[in-house]
Amino acid sequence: MTCKRSLLPSAYSRVVHRTLPSGTAARCRLLWGYLLVFAGILVGLSQPNGLRAAEPVIQFNLLQLPSSRQAMRTLQRNVNFFWDKRPLRDGLQEISRLHGVSIWLDRRIDPTQPMTFSTGGGGNRDGTTLAEALRQVATIAQAEMGLIENVVYLGPVGEVPRLQRAAVQLHNAISESPTTRRANMRPLSWQELATPRDVLETIQKQWSIAVDGTLPHDLLHAGDLAQPSTLATQLTLIAGGFSKQVEQVRAGGFRTAPLGKQTAWRCTYSQQDLQLARLAALKKQFAGSGLKCRDAKCTAVGTTDFHLGLLTPSATKRRPGDTAQQRWGFTVSNASAENIVNSLAASIGFETKWDPSCQQQDKTQLVSFEVDNATLDELLEQFARAASLKVQRDGDTVTISPR
Repeated sequence: MTCKRSLLPSAYSRVVHRTLPSGTAARCRLLWGYLLVFAGILVGLSQPNGLRAAEPVIQFNLLQLPSSRQAMRTLQRNVNFFWDKRPLRDGLQEISRLHGVSIWLDRRIDPTQPMTFSTGGGGNRDGTTLAEALRQVATIAQAEMGLIENVVYLGPVGEVPRLQRAAVQLHNAISESPTTRRANMRPLSWQELATPRDVLETIQKQWSIAVDGTLPHDLLHAGDLAQPSTLATQLTLIAGGFSKQVEQVRAGGFRTAPLGKQTAWRCTYSQQDLQLARLAALKKQFAGSGLKCRDAKCTAVGTTDFHLGLLTPSATKRRPGDTAQQRWGFTVSNASAENIVNSLAASIGFETKWDPSCQQQDKTQLVSFEVDNATLDELLEQFARAASLKVQRDGDTVTISPR
């Protein structure tokens, strides 16, 4: 059997249907079908890590805005805090205030659930970063944590990567339209018992836009974002709690839509902007991700967290040696004095001794205090003041006695 075919579909139609017998034509069509599938595989394999070119190409990257860069740096700070049956919402609000980072708790995550949590478990002398701590908190709350521009989002497991991609796509679409909203940053706040529709209306008024579609009814606690954010981020946050996203249909015109199922997207970066030493670990962590570099440019394909892993600067590890000159942040509310001391000892790495004259009530009393960017001695002084106890440090040994 001999088959001849032009590269153009119209020419192919003429050749097959006018010159070949029907049986031969059918076999030719089947053969060319296999060849097209094989060609598609080859195209896919030519992409980074064998990924297909189906992922959206992002030209205006939300993660490369100064607001996102600052949030990445903030999340790499070493932190130290201890919660003892503390409501999730209260703890997150305090972290937001102390570190100046916006945190959005999805409406489907119980904000009142009591959380018992301590950073630095097991005597981790390198410290725990804010990002690591928030991921652990999210896991305990049966949620997932992800960064959307400069907002830490805690939401249902499996939806956060989809929502991150929705925000990236929306920012790219807004940036490609003939408007000036691309790099604008605006604050967002809402009153107690406001509804999602109220918040959406506030966004529309502040940005002079129109959004077709409504959000279901719910009541929200009063809140705000600690830092101004982009239009794409604000629209994504308010819609995300209902498994929805916002799409741009025209300049200044938007609509709500079901949240997409896909999580990956692609973008090209300057090679010098990436933490290439992490690539092997990131590709192992995020299956199906990839990176292809040429002429100092690298095209990354993967979930938002894969992109963030390539972009986020490394955390500064604590230097071994005297902990007295290191700086600490610590927040605790209504925890027993003994639990606080044990948590500090495990996190920072010192031994504790309770003076025999201390009563049981000295150890079990509930204590609340907070410090930020404090030395170890300043931290211990604040604890002593809150607990009405005397604390003395001698090297790596801390002694607690009655005042």
